[in-house]
Amino acid sequence: MILNRKQVEKEITNYSFSDYFKSNIHTESLIEVFDYKHKREFVKYNLKLDENLDIEDLKKTIKQASKFSKFETEMSRREFIVSPILFKLSYLIDIQVHSEENIYYSENLRGKLDYLIEAKTQFIIIEAKNNDLEVGGFKQLTMELIALDKIIENNNEFLYGAVTMGTEWGFLILDRKNKIIIRDLTKYIVPDRLNEIITILLNMLENNKIYI
Repeated sequence: MILNRKQVEKEITNYSFSDYFKSNIHTESLIEVFDYKHKREFVKYNLKLDENLDIEDLKKTIKQASKFSKFETEMSRREFIVSPILFKLSYLIDIQVHSEENIYYSENLRGKLDYLIEAKTQFIIIEAKNNDLEVGGFKQLTMELIALDKIIENNNEFLYGAVTMGTEWGFLILDRKNKIIIRDLTKYIVPDRLNEIITILLNMLENNKIYI
């Protein structure tokens, strides 16, 4: 839906995060209301690799779970794929996992986050969806990151987000200084690219400058 700024502002007056998922308004039009910009690219991350990283047990867990669930609902994807990945992260580094976290900045930046991952002063939002990752999922995650940016008062250069349908993951980066949302166009498939997903999440939580 193409609307001018005043029309968008009126339309989203009482939007929660889940309303953005269902909205037909273009992402670019939405974020312009909050004075952010949008960029799409295939991101090359500056990653620190752990040669001792072993996720074979996690791969086996997810493959085994796949035999018992068709992952037809958001809840099943969270339970059988996302949660084991977060448990693995918690074994590797000290993190806090906030599930179903409610945050509020304004009447059009409010709602519940599937997962808010916190490590020291770094944050990642993970949004689990059972459909429409490409449009609705990234749109909702974008608005959640904007809200978090306005709430968090530390000096971190970036905030991070991931949206997933369980077997497919994608990432967003919010450049706080320049107010730019970077959409990584790379698709990461589980279990084939599980090692990369874990490595990216670890670096996001441990290193605030993985995007250059």
